[in-house]
Amino acid sequence: MDNNPTTPALLAQSSSVNVFHDESLLPQRNVKTSENVPPTCAEKTLFVLSMILIVITLPWSLFCCLRVMSEYERAVILRLGRLRPKPPRGPGLIFIVPCIDVLAVVDIRTRSFDLHRQEILTRDMVTISIDGVVYYSIKSPFDAMLQVYDPEEATEKLAMTTLRNVAGTHKLMDLLSSKEYLSNQIEGILYNSTEPWGIRVERVEMIYSAARRSSCPIN
Repeated sequence: MDNNPTTPALLAQSSSVNVFHDESLLPQRNVKTSENVPPTCAEKTLFVLSMILIVITLPWSLFCCLRVMSEYERAVILRLGRLRPKPPRGPGLIFIVPCIDVLAVVDIRTRSFDLHRQEILTRDMVTISIDGVVYYSIKSPFDAMLQVYDPEEATEKLAMTTLRNVAGTHKLMDLLSSKEYLSNQIEGILYNSTEPWGIRVERVEMIYSAARRSSCPIN
């Protein structure tokens, strides 16, 4: 039995933003972008030739050059492999150069995924069954496109490993005495960890229940 009376109080007072959101601790981008690098002579030449081709093939070329972005969509444009030095395009009508531009459409609406049920051993050797839901959205279309291959899969795997690591460091009664603690702590860790990926974790909801006590002795 834990004789430390401050443990439940600390759990109840924990906040995802106050405890974990420290800008100085955020990891840096793993992919350095070159949108501020001036275009080379070859890139300028290809751009001019593409524009001449568009003018020659008017008005049919407009069907390839114009795209409509919905209110919940943003366009990330790579020109000859380089990021354009402008903010994400949209919503509304945008213009691209089909010969040299690559368009990626990013949905910025809130999405969610389920955390599959896991059997986790707590600090006092009680096995608990935990599942939950994570709500997130794309905060930076540029980073979500360039910094991580699959934002949803990466966030889901990170949430599952974080859930196991965090729940295993506390006793069952401490978790039950402050039911929002586990959700807040995981939300805070995910918030900071997914920041370089352009993802904002908005909410984490956890459901857990005691399953059985392990027969392993407690050291």
